[in-house]
Amino acid sequence: MGSGNAGPVAILKLYKRNTEANDIFELVFYIEGLETKLNQAIGELSTIREQLSELQEMSNRRSLKEVLTDMSAKLEESCENMKQQIFTIAEYNKIL
Repeated sequence: MGSGNAGPVAILKLYKRNTEANDIFELVFYIEGLETKLNQAIGELSTIREQLSELQEMSNRRSLKEVLTDMSAKLEESCENMKQQIFTIAEYNKIL
């Protein structure tokens, strides 16, 4: 019997080994899923590496204290804006 270029699943089915053929099919499907997850993880690691590189460049240009001071000031400003918006909403609700 010449099977030609038939894959392992086709050969197993040819010899009535459906259980084994299904097991191989499920294993291949599982491995493909792992490959997809691995590719996603590699992409995420690449993104993290780029972000770390950017942080390193920033810290080379400015000291960490300067960066944190700027971030702190921006956060404080955002909090003040939110506080004002909450106050405005509370005052509006008192009017109603």
